[in-house]
Amino acid sequence: EALDAEAAGLLCARGTLARSMGAGEQARAAWLGCLERRPGDPEALAGLGDLYFHEGRMEESIAAYRGPLRAIRTSRGFTSRWEPFISTPQATRRPPAKC
Repeated sequence: EALDAEAAGLLCARGTLARSMGAGEQARAAWLGCLERRPGDPEALAGLGDLYFHEGRMEESIAAYRGPLRAIRTSRGFTSRWEPFISTPQATRRPPAKC
C-alpha cells in the first residue's frame, strides 16, 4: 500500500511535468495511472480538468474539477461561495465575482 501511494505521487508529478512540456497524452496517462492507485487524488483530477478544458471537453473537465472541489469544500468560506458549482451538473453558472 505504501508503494502504491508513492507510485501515485510519482505519476501525478510525471503528469504535471508532461503537461508543462506540452505532452498531453503522456500527462493524461500519468494522471489516470495515479487515479488507479489513489482514486479521487485532487492533483490528478485537477490536472485532467485542465487538460480536458484546453481540449474543449467541457463536460469531462467539469466532472474532473469537481473532485478537488469536494476535497476542499470544508475550507473556510468555500462551501457557501462554490457549492452551486459542486452540486449541480450545469456548466453555465458563473463563479462569484470576488474570489
